[in-house]
Amino acid sequence: NKTTDKVIPSKKGDSVSSRSIQRNKTHAAPPPQREPSWWEKLSPERKLDVVGIILAFIGVIILLGLISANRSALIGGAIFFLSQIFGWGVYILPLGLLIFGLWLVLRKIERIPPLSIESAVGSIILFVWLMTLLHSFVATAETAEAVALTGQGGGALGGLFQRFLWGAFGSGGAFIALIAWLIIGIAVT
Repeated sequence: NKTTDKVIPSKKGDSVSSRSIQRNKTHAAPPPQREPSWWEKLSPERKLDVVGIILAFIGVIILLGLISANRSALIGGAIFFLSQIFGWGVYILPLGLLIFGLWLVLRKIERIPPLSIESAVGSIILFVWLMTLLHSFVATAETAEAVALTGQGGGALGGLFQRFLWGAFGSGGAFIALIAWLIIGIAVT
């Protein structure tokens, strides 16, 4: 097997083999670095501010949709969807979003206590507890899902936890579990 190399003259007059040209083609330049997005350019403090503004904005939009006498099809459908998920908690949800959003934006003011992950988790625990309690007022464990579809009680969220508690512990055990849940939520908050 004879190997023949073709000689190609370059502009400077020296010769370059076709093998060296092939080797140069396999070593392509790396792709250019991509420009970081505006979110990646933000500092962690600014990211918390943006999240706070978005939460507060969503809370205001939901609150305005709830108090509006004439709802558009889009807003009316969104409110009905939220009421199916949260039931009567749909009236508490925008206030919670607004408070947490403003808390994130105003967290550097000395008079406002700092927002910790524990207080946020505790607030969510108490919100889910309230949805479960509200749902237990209007539905039994057997009718919980049907009542949730109407947007009453604690909605699908409250119905889910109600069915779990009543199925696992019965009526008396569920009552004790709700009291323990409340105490844990308050303690974490």
